[in-house]
Amino acid sequence: MRDRLTFLALPILCLMAPAVQAAPADKVAPANRAVRFSSLEAEHLINRAGFGGRPEEIEALVNAGLPAAVKIVLEGRPASTSNTRTFVASPRNREALKGLTDDERRAAINRIRREDRKQHDEFRAYWITEMATSDHPLQEKMALFWHGYFTSSQRDVRNSAHMIQQIELFREEGLGNYRDLVHAVAKDPAMLAYLDNDQNRKGRPNENFARELLELFTLGVGNYTEQDIKEAARAFTGWTHRDGEYVLVRRLHDGGKKHVLGHTGNFGGEEVIDIALSQPAAPRFLARRLLGYLVGPGLTDEMIEDYAGLLREHDWELRPVLTALFSDPRFYDGEIIGSRILGPVEYLVAICRRLGDAPPGAFLAQAADGLGQSLLNPPDVKGWDGGEAWITTSSFLLRANVAAYLIEGFDASRIRKDFSPEPMNPDSEMTMEGAGEDGSAVVLAAARRRLPIPAGVRWTPSERIRWLLTEEQTRSPEGVVDALCDRFLGVPVTPEARASLLTLMKEYQDEDGAFTLPSEAWLGRLVHIVLSLPEAHLG
Repeated sequence: MRDRLTFLALPILCLMAPAVQAAPADKVAPANRAVRFSSLEAEHLINRAGFGGRPEEIEALVNAGLPAAVKIVLEGRPASTSNTRTFVASPRNREALKGLTDDERRAAINRIRREDRKQHDEFRAYWITEMATSDHPLQEKMALFWHGYFTSSQRDVRNSAHMIQQIELFREEGLGNYRDLVHAVAKDPAMLAYLDNDQNRKGRPNENFARELLELFTLGVGNYTEQDIKEAARAFTGWTHRDGEYVLVRRLHDGGKKHVLGHTGNFGGEEVIDIALSQPAAPRFLARRLLGYLVGPGLTDEMIEDYAGLLREHDWELRPVLTALFSDPRFYDGEIIGSRILGPVEYLVAICRRLGDAPPGAFLAQAADGLGQSLLNPPDVKGWDGGEAWITTSSFLLRANVAAYLIEGFDASRIRKDFSPEPMNPDSEMTMEGAGEDGSAVVLAAARRRLPIPAGVRWTPSERIRWLLTEEQTRSPEGVVDALCDRFLGVPVTPEARASLLTLMKEYQDEDGAFTLPSEAWLGRLVHIVLSLPEAHLG
């Protein structure tokens, strides 16, 4: 029986060690030269333009070469399956409430709310499953970006059909033209409700949408005045929606002269959006937000200016800008590769894509909730803070425990409230159960945060860990450790962490150095430890 304390303590020791900030300098392409498109750069591309990938996908990108690889991530691969979804219709039918008694009305409203919640939950499960399985991961990655950029939430909108309609807009148009997207979002029912623009009336203008349009969607603080907000709000009066479609109610619209950002006229909302996007600050604002998402902490002012110019040059078309970014040697600099902390959704989806299998979407969506990123419910109009805000001591440990479920499987009826993983495999040699005098209680105490699992959900990965290894890799401890780190980490493992992982393999070598591959359960726990390393949260 191996020393359980070693396995339990390793994530804690790694947490106390400095987190990896970037890949080793000798493994990245220096700035200001042509890209050496090796597996490191290809993995960086697939991490940032998607959610990570399997070794065979990375190898295919390397073999294709950089220009073809960029085209592949922008266009997606030919779909291997035909995914269909049920048409989403609003469960809110006000006509159905007419003529009812008070009791009947209350019962009908409760039914509508139940249907609304059910539809909300089903779509969240559907969408995160698409992220984990789609042949066009960049489409889903950009939809996730816009979801945190043009935020609305089910909590405030209270209409799942409208929230779903907004996410589908991001999925369908998220790689298209930014100007068109801003116009579409401004008329989107969820946005109209979320920022109260459907309550914007002539003589009583509501400034919420106008403020966020200038502050969070187009220009940023310091590039407009309070008077610009007041005048812009008048231009959006009378905007509302009926049956999921934008409507302008003329009698509620202020058709008078407005003075917005140095322009004067009888502007409507469309004209105000175009005026905002014509400002010099607009392309810089989007470049900073978009590149901040795809590049991360290594982003420079020079890159922001360059890509702001490209946005203007290409009249807000995003595909040519992304093509330039993914082909830019600076995108592959050492300060950028491996420098970005993954959000909860990205972390979960990356594990699934590298494993080659995904549990029910309901579990993934609720796991993301527990880790701090609730799909269809951003915390506020600014979206998620991201970056270092994603990682705390408790969330770090909780991520590791969720990873155990993804790798080993789970049965909802056997998951305890303290959220200590209980392996599906009864002959597992490693377990998080119990808290001995050896100090392992610290891990269990830190992990005691409940994660609700949908009732009745049971899942076992179809991909066994041993099947992910080639025959050659199974011949030595180094082969096993390096192969699993390569597959499940988006950045190279540190020498110190690699040495610690190798010490766990000593029992499977005899005095002559002959190596015996451990059991499947043991390999699953080894991957759990790999996914508990700081490197597992970078991409």
